[in-house]
Amino acid sequence: MKAAIFSERTEKYAGIILSLITGAVWFLLCNFDKSLTVYHDEVTYTEAARDIYNGISPMLQHLRPSYFSKVFYCYLIAPGFAFSDPTVWQTLLNAVFSGLTVFFTWLCSRLLIESWRLRVACVFLTALLPVYSYSVYATPDCLFFCETALGFLIFTALCRSILDGIRMRTVLLLSVLLGMVNFISYFTKEVAAAFIISEAAALIAAPLVAGEKRKEFFKALAAFVLTFILFYLYLKFILIPEDAGNSYQHQIIPLSYYLEKADWGSLIYKFFFMVTGACFSVYLIPLFAPLFEFRLLKPVARILCLTVLCSFAVLTLAVIYTISWAEDYTNEYPLWQFRYHGAYLPVLIVLTVLSFERRLSSAGKSWLRAAVLIVSCAAMALFYPRPAEELTSVYDNATINLFNHSLYFYGSDLDLALRQNISLVLLLISASALFLPFTVSAAGRRLKAAGLASLSAAAVLFTVTGYFYASVNRIENGISPDLKSDAIELASFLDRLKPQMVVLLVEKDRTQDTSAFYTYVRRPSMSVPAGVFIRDSAKDGNFDFTRPHHIGIDEYGYNSRFRSPVAIMPSPDVIVETGNAFVDFPGKDAIFLSSSRHYAVLLNKRADVLPVKH
Repeated sequence: MKAAIFSERTEKYAGIILSLITGAVWFLLCNFDKSLTVYHDEVTYTEAARDIYNGISPMLQHLRPSYFSKVFYCYLIAPGFAFSDPTVWQTLLNAVFSGLTVFFTWLCSRLLIESWRLRVACVFLTALLPVYSYSVYATPDCLFFCETALGFLIFTALCRSILDGIRMRTVLLLSVLLGMVNFISYFTKEVAAAFIISEAAALIAAPLVAGEKRKEFFKALAAFVLTFILFYLYLKFILIPEDAGNSYQHQIIPLSYYLEKADWGSLIYKFFFMVTGACFSVYLIPLFAPLFEFRLLKPVARILCLTVLCSFAVLTLAVIYTISWAEDYTNEYPLWQFRYHGAYLPVLIVLTVLSFERRLSSAGKSWLRAAVLIVSCAAMALFYPRPAEELTSVYDNATINLFNHSLYFYGSDLDLALRQNISLVLLLISASALFLPFTVSAAGRRLKAAGLASLSAAAVLFTVTGYFYASVNRIENGISPDLKSDAIELASFLDRLKPQMVVLLVEKDRTQDTSAFYTYVRRPSMSVPAGVFIRDSAKDGNFDFTRPHHIGIDEYGYNSRFRSPVAIMPSPDVIVETGNAFVDFPGKDAIFLSSSRHYAVLLNKRADVLPVKH
């Protein structure tokens, strides 16, 4: 009796302590001088957060209305602009969300896994995942992972409550909470629609899996869907009516174009290319292990398993159609963009450990399954991309940076094919090390310990690699002490000046001067390439703020073939020139106010039209 009580207390403390440690560690690792805006997505969220801080409607990438609904994270980081260094607030929030992800996953494991030792192992593995390296970015990924973990926790509790015959009031309350959490997730990232679709489908199919409770599942479905719809209508028509929409709708290539003109051979290859990457991004075994033991799982675990796999499929297809095919239509190898799939890893870890607990298969079948896994891995390796740096992104692939950036360790002097082979060898060795302990036999604690040890070692390796690339990239694109000082001084000067709108003239999309400006300046602002002023004033020598300008959507990395080149430039009170972008405004219309090594500040005396010297 004492041993049992001690075991339960140990597990409880382990879950809470590991959650706190995860948050604290990632805050300490990621809290250093850095810019909030290195990647394009960071610019979007930072612009929106700054506008919210200033009490105006979010303006994103110079477009209004922006058709951009994923601003929940922006509301959370907006208070950071009240401080001299908003990066500390952003890093703290991300670290807190990382810790909460571990906490919610631990609670989910308590609903599914009977062995307290395996629950501790589960939360330990979850704490080691590389997805928390996103704490270093000014993006909502850590928040999204936290929301996803909470959503799956509530969904699991909902299904278990129905199957256990809990009173309907509790079931309906959980359904409403699920709808609210899914709305917040959608308000954070639109790809959360994959979870909404899959959870709704799972509630419809649940009676088939459970063999009963059809009426109860239908009531839960109705409450869940109705709650989400009501919150979405509030968002669409009341909260941000002019901006609420889908941010991807501007860049989606119409299906009619594919039917008429597309190279379907290339598109099919890219489809399998992205599917392969999606499977690699969650390390394959968590996708297979629950399916292998599917019949042995309890009904609530089977429902959760189908939900996760359905979400995985829907999200992968959505990424392929809205991002990969659209943005990389002309590229031989599309960028792997699998940061969204990191959301599945915690719940997949729970299902993997659960299948481990339920393993009752014979050794013969296990060997067959091992062969299937290894053959599948080898087949998918055929679609593995050439490891060239321009084909991938540190930001997009935190879970598989070890494979995608193997060339970093071996140097650029090696032949491309050799580097590709090195990557594939690393991949297959890692996959085999993960597969075999889970598939060779059904019996023995030693085998289970070996499997968990291999997973832990792999998690540590991938986490260290993920943080290494994220931090190095951040430091390389960081802010020097003198630039930080100039940016803070500029921010203070503009706060005293109180302009309604600031235009930042930049030479190109992303420079350190631009990033520092976005990080520390709190006034409403937008960046415009200096070339736009030169180009659009060529006819009469005047730049007219009253008419629309194409400010170079292509410069932000999008395929603008099917995007509307509309840009609205509000007349600025102040123009800030970076050290690498200079436009000559003759006369007395743009009055020089202040300058530093990196910035020059000019007061716009003519609100609508400014002369530009060519």
